Amino acid sequence: MQTSAEINTTAPNSFGTMIVTYLVALSLVALLSFGGYLTLRTVIASQKTSSTLINVSGRQRRLSQTIAFYCLKLATSSSQPEREECRARLSEAIDLMSRCHTALTDLSGTSIYPEQCRRR
Repeated sequence: MQTSAEINTTAPNSFGTMIVTYLVALSLVALLSFGGYLTLRTVIASQKTSSTLINVSGRQRRLSQTIAFYCLKLATSSSQPEREECRARLSEAIDLMSRCHTALTDLSGTSIYPEQCRRR
């Protein structure tokens, strides 16, 4: 059985050990939380670029359908005003598709911005 003198000498030592253990555990939690934050930030930045690429690619698909539609309409229209309107819209769609294609195939990755793929 321990006397009160022995308990008093071990109590401050175990209290100090508990403080050090608590600080180490708290520091480890803070470090892991910060690591998780950095990882999540990197993943979100990567997905933002990927989502832009997917959106521009989807627009390319729609533009190809629009171009095919106006080509067919131009070939089958009989009135001159309708043909002029088809030519104008076809030219606009081709220009937009060309700009988006340039943005998608740029290897530096600096030109993938929605502004390049908007109608003028």
